[in-house]
Amino acid sequence: MAPGVSRGEPGWQDNWALSGATTDSALASGQDTGVAAGALERDVSHVVIRLGGNDFLPWAGAYDEIYFEVWDQPTIDLWIAGRIDNLRTMLEVIVPTGVGVVLLDVIDYSIMPALNQGSYGDPLRRELVATAVGQFSDAVRDLADEYDLVFLDTFALGRAIFGTNLTPRPTLLVGNVPVDLTDTDTSTGEDPTAAFVHDGIHPNTVLQGIWANAVAAALNLGYATGIAPLSEEEILAAAGRLWRQ
Repeated sequence: MAPGVSRGEPGWQDNWALSGATTDSALASGQDTGVAAGALERDVSHVVIRLGGNDFLPWAGAYDEIYFEVWDQPTIDLWIAGRIDNLRTMLEVIVPTGVGVVLLDVIDYSIMPALNQGSYGDPLRRELVATAVGQFSDAVRDLADEYDLVFLDTFALGRAIFGTNLTPRPTLLVGNVPVDLTDTDTSTGEDPTAAFVHDGIHPNTVLQGIWANAVAAALNLGYATGIAPLSEEEILAAAGRLWRQ
């Protein structure tokens, strides 16, 4: 199959990311073996692994259990250990291929307007979830150290951009353009300075550019890949905004 040709679920050839995937479903769908096959059969040189965000999915599962204080700390510890075991199982398949791996943790869903302006309005309870996400992130960092992999701390990046649930940051300047970190775009993309698309969950173009640069930096620093980062001007242009001097 030629690169760029759809092969069906979970995505495009050698892009094994699947919307909604958890660490459980990634294993069940063979994402680890698919990545390994790309490295061994098609000379894939690097892989970026970011799993665990949907394990903390709100409205059902872990987020609610922690937010509403259903789970005690030992239960949280055990649950996180299970997610890390899933990641370790995947790494046992991928790492021996010799592919360069960047391992990411996850951001705190609490930054999303669909949550903090909706059913999860208590910042103290949201911070309980953030603490658990931080615990998971520390465990992912330890896993990266165990396998001598490059680690990208997106949990810390999210905190740097958005602040905490108790001290949220309202705007982020990209170039001289303020991005509203509390706002959602329209369904037709008429508000590109909103941090989130219309669902209030997924990041809008400007934030996507920032995430992309973070991944590029991890690849460059860890593996000297020489990926040119997007300038602020390029990110704003992609979002449909004029560069402001």
